[in-house]
Amino acid sequence: MSFPLFLRGMLIALTAFAITTYIVTQSAWTTFVSTLACAVIIQVGYFATILIMLLWPSRGGESGEKAPEGEKTAASIKSGKPAGSADQVSGATRSSQL
Repeated sequence: MSFPLFLRGMLIALTAFAITTYIVTQSAWTTFVSTLACAVIIQVGYFATILIMLLWPSRGGESGEKAPEGEKTAASIKSGKPAGSADQVSGATRSSQL
């Protein structure tokens, strides 16, 4: 998620939180402190998420090379079966084909 998109979502969430807190407490000071604490918690969560994404990258495959999406789609259209199904493995026969 890009930072501008996160920032926009965070500001919308904090605004909704601040309005709700003010309606419930009727105190500007409590609303300010609670919203500030909520902002810190959201930032810590965002930082932790980015840190996790950097330290543990997704394991999409062991080979490191992946077929482009266009090739996957074309292969699935030709065979009429989902991409990556067992019928697409070259040289492999299924028990129904024996």
